[in-house]
Amino acid sequence: MGSYALFLPKLRVSIKLGCNGVSRYLMTTGDRQNTYALLPFIEKALRYQLSRFSEDDVLLSDSDELENRFLSGSANLSTQCIAYDAFISLSYLFEGIGKSDKAAEVRNAAQRVRRGIKNYFEAEVEGYDTYRYCKEEDKLRSWICLPLTVGIEDRKKRYGGRAAFRQVVQRRRDTDQKRREDVLGQICALCNKRIVYRAGKRKSLQIA
Repeated sequence: MGSYALFLPKLRVSIKLGCNGVSRYLMTTGDRQNTYALLPFIEKALRYQLSRFSEDDVLLSDSDELENRFLSGSANLSTQCIAYDAFISLSYLFEGIGKSDKAAEVRNAAQRVRRGIKNYFEAEVEGYDTYRYCKEEDKLRSWICLPLTVGIEDRKKRYGGRAAFRQVVQRRRDTDQKRREDVLGQICALCNKRIVYRAGKRKSLQIA
């Protein structure tokens, strides 16, 4: 128990290990004795998560699974989706051991996270009505599909299915093609300058 507690200050680890992972493991095994033994750890992880809520109903986190290799802001979509899934899992666990009050508490927390995802992360990004990965992000990210993986389908119809996906892919291809053309143009310009420079150098040597 003591070694597990060392992980708790990291919010995403607290969610994944303390709530989501442990609760699913315990529900899979059905071991009541082990469940009661791990309850203090689960409840400590839960208290920490609940303390991280902001006024916008989002969980504040200093980074995500990519450890700030990409922009993640002070609150990111990945952490919210993992937390939402964790709270749902915990509600089933608490119901299973007869703790209805705790089950209601975490269900309310799940709904709070869901509201936060809707109000804080829904946005128009690169011309599409979708989710932004964090408040500071203005580009489409692959992880904006995460709400769908935890059963949040509020914006599913707005995606337009395969047609919208094809539009995104085509737009990215067009952008990449333009970038390649720009780079090729720059390379050609540098080569031309080098050719002119070398020709001028040879001419000046002949004059001398």
